[in-house]
Amino acid sequence: MNIRSNSSVCTNENDNTHDQDSFQYIINKNLPLEDEDSLQRFEDKLVDQGFRTQMVNELSRIVRNTLPSTIRSMMRYLFKYGFLQTYRYKGQKKKKIFSTLTTFSIIFDSVKKMKRYQKYDKIDVEQPIKIVIAGAKFRRNKPCQEQSSDI
Repeated sequence: MNIRSNSSVCTNENDNTHDQDSFQYIINKNLPLEDEDSLQRFEDKLVDQGFRTQMVNELSRIVRNTLPSTIRSMMRYLFKYGFLQTYRYKGQKKKKIFSTLTTFSIIFDSVKKMKRYQKYDKIDVEQPIKIVIAGAKFRRNKPCQEQSSDI
């Protein structure tokens, strides 16, 4: 009887490890998001509560010294800046609306999970997101350029 209970515990631990490995594979393969198709697939995955919880946990590990730098890092982790320039927070100037995405809510949930930033309200989280989105066209991800050194 005792042996069976131990084996079921091992199986559950292996399942959790497998789930974590598959989650890591999914996010490493799909992030940062670079087009509408990948965003739609990601949004569809966020409907699954288990995946959403894992994603919130993953993002809540990205803690920086200030809230704006934390949100900037989260946005950099999730999106390519070239893709973000097609969005505005509220959809002004004929761009797509960012605030209605499920991805926005996981950013907010992740910030709320961080002890350092639990006291901040939604408006405090929105402001840095607006700044990142507005400046996305100026921050385009540039390919690494080899630096030549003249010694």
